[in-house]
Amino acid sequence: MSNKKQTSVDFLFEKLWDTPKDKFEWNAILEKARTQHHLEILSAFVTGELDASDYNDGVNDAEQVYYNTSFKQE
Repeated sequence: MSNKKQTSVDFLFEKLWDTPKDKFEWNAILEKARTQHHLEILSAFVTGELDASDYNDGVNDAEQVYYNTSFKQE
């Protein structure tokens, strides 16, 4: 990879490519990638929201929006 920060998708692909197929290892890699992806989404949301408005606590707002759109059933 270049000097660019590794994304969750790049991380997942690289780790799965280099790891023998074992569902426990692959599950651990997937969970780490999901966590990294979650943080990427929060960072992007907070950056966008802080650029667009005067949120006092953008991280909490991002967490709530992420949770609502990902998990809340209507």
